[in-house]
Amino acid sequence: MSQRFSNQRGISIGPVMLIIMLVVFFATILLKTLPSYMEFWTVKSVMNSVEDRPDEVRRGPAAIRRLIMSQLQINQVSSLEESAFVIQPSPGGRGAEISVSYVVQKPMFLNIDVLMNFEHTVVVEGQ
Repeated sequence: MSQRFSNQRGISIGPVMLIIMLVVFFATILLKTLPSYMEFWTVKSVMNSVEDRPDEVRRGPAAIRRLIMSQLQINQVSSLEESAFVIQPSPGGRGAEISVSYVVQKPMFLNIDVLMNFEHTVVVEGQ
């Protein structure tokens, strides 16, 4: 009977624990960073939706900034300041170029943080 057990093969407890630790590590990273990425996708969506409001684009940078900030408030994005958005005339001169650039720092565990840089630019025309 002992010969039968010696021929069996399988994974031992060491590699199983290593696999579990890696899964937990990457799940922790995903759970801590996913909300920031979802927030950025909302910011991009709001910036891209400005093109659907050419009347606001024609009113100038202050109106565009108000529109963006009100849409972010509706979508419950409160971590961005108005100063994160740079609005300047578009290269064609008939619209605006809207840029956002910000950094999010999230603590992971112990003294390890993750630093995420987000940037997006959109050119909208005020027809």
